[in-house]
Amino acid sequence: MSEIIFTTIHGSRLYGFAHAGSDFDTFTVTDSTSHRVKQSVDGEGNDRAIVGINQFLNLAMSGSHQSVEALFSPVKEWMLLVIMTLLVV
Repeated sequence: MSEIIFTTIHGSRLYGFAHAGSDFDTFTVTDSTSHRVKQSVDGEGNDRAIVGINQFLNLAMSGSHQSVEALFSPVKEWMLLVIMTLLVV
């Protein structure tokens, strides 16, 4: 099972354009070495993208808008790095 490095919102909620009918989009980066982006939509239309760190960096360096948005998003929930920092201290 892959560990989550960070999760962020993206789409209309990231930019403050969401309205009552907007879906909730998330972008998650894991420590996986997979080169696939797993995308899913739940029954309520909420989009979720999950990508491994290697593929995330490749996508960001190639200019993928989703990856660049996730990289610079001010709304992140850090997981793995926070846990690792707590263990080191």
